[in-house]
Amino acid sequence: MGAPATEGNPRDDHTQLLRSLLRRKSNRVVRVYKHGFSGFAARLSEKEAQAIAQKPGVVSVFPDKVLQLHTTRSWHFLEDQTDGQVSKFSLGSDSDAKSAGSDTIIGFLDTGIWPESESFNDKDFGPISSRWKGSCMAGKNFSSSNCNRKLIGARYYTDPSNKMTTARDTVGHGTHVASTAVGNLGGGINFVDIGSSPIHPLVYGRSAGKGGENEARYCEPGSLDRDKVQGKILLCENEGRRSFPYGKFQEAKRVGAIGLVLIDDVARNEPDIYYRTYPLTAVTSKDGLEILSYIINSTRNAVATILPTVTTQINNLKTPIAKEYWSIGTPYDYGTGEVSPTRSLDPGLIYETGTIDYLQFLCNYGYNLSTIKLLASRLPDGFSCPENASSDLISNMNYPSIAISNLSSKETKKVSRTVTNVGDDELYIAIIDAPEGLEVSVIPDQLEFTKNSKRLSYEVSFRLSTSPEEDMFGSITWTSGKYRVHSPFVVSTKQ
Repeated sequence: MGAPATEGNPRDDHTQLLRSLLRRKSNRVVRVYKHGFSGFAARLSEKEAQAIAQKPGVVSVFPDKVLQLHTTRSWHFLEDQTDGQVSKFSLGSDSDAKSAGSDTIIGFLDTGIWPESESFNDKDFGPISSRWKGSCMAGKNFSSSNCNRKLIGARYYTDPSNKMTTARDTVGHGTHVASTAVGNLGGGINFVDIGSSPIHPLVYGRSAGKGGENEARYCEPGSLDRDKVQGKILLCENEGRRSFPYGKFQEAKRVGAIGLVLIDDVARNEPDIYYRTYPLTAVTSKDGLEILSYIINSTRNAVATILPTVTTQINNLKTPIAKEYWSIGTPYDYGTGEVSPTRSLDPGLIYETGTIDYLQFLCNYGYNLSTIKLLASRLPDGFSCPENASSDLISNMNYPSIAISNLSSKETKKVSRTVTNVGDDELYIAIIDAPEGLEVSVIPDQLEFTKNSKRLSYEVSFRLSTSPEEDMFGSITWTSGKYRVHSPFVVSTKQ
């Protein structure tokens, strides 16, 4: 429930509603909100909710959705999302990262926090911002001393159906989300030299055994000699699925191999959930023969390098990302694709979206300046909504993705985008992937940057040649040979 101005004080309307609920049952009101907006959360029947929605001063009444937790392990997945293309870019020092967001406070409503994580170490942090008005709430296995200059506050909320009395995270989701968004840089990770692709000795298990070549060939437990393997990338066979790959992985770790190449046709198509962050790759028998031929015929010591894989719209089975029940996903399911941390350091082209872009989005959405001032902490001097603000212009927000709604048959809608070149290449060509029944054109279809012209704009036109029953998906990819900058689009006939 929000509270616009009525003839009386909106706080009075709020209070009267609360009193009427509390008279019926004391625990019906779960939470009262007064800072960001005037409202409350309460246990209501559908009939009661409908009745309250009709009362003066009530902006909205909506159910509290039960949300299911998703992954707590995406850092392990993201650690392998790099293509080794970064050579001259760096994340910088941890102190740089700290100073960059030193005045930013972010709050998370989640399963809690694990304060001992290195992600929340406050080494080299300055004093807590004077803007912080919260607290560090003590609870079970959590004291006020668990907070510091990085993790500046934590609290838990009790509920009769949930007896948890601590801000400590016993699930992992809250810690995962917080550390992903604002955690410190992990120790020992250096992206500066990632493009140099360090080379390591490559050793075949058969030649690194303690005595029995056959057992060593398959890297069976206890078959390998540490002195022959330690510090090298190990090649193992698993012909005919001789044994479960996990045992070979354990043997490789035992003898100090820094990576494992496994020749296994079945494992090639399995997710590597057992191996965590260990550099392991499975190859087919055909590829394995080529590697073995290289090792045998190499005139020098055989070598290999570790290049983690990058995925975008492709999953670990080398097929399009799927959703539930294995149907092919769409941008509604995965957005523009899976994150690639290192490519973000050297992306080629970027779509810069600034404060003005977001404010104009609100104008086009229908908000007037008075309402926007309630949403934004401050506005740029002299800002006002354009006279031609319209919902038709919402799609013009300078975002990598494009969404077109309410497109009727034979109608053409156009949107514009501006990209900034932050890479080495100067010429980009547009590749359009459009579904049947949708005509898409890009003008110009080539972008040529110079030292003095780093920002260029283009226009995309959408026209339906049929009357689709469902939303339509496609993409525009700007490619220079080295870089591929992908922008998905969705077109709908609905408002």
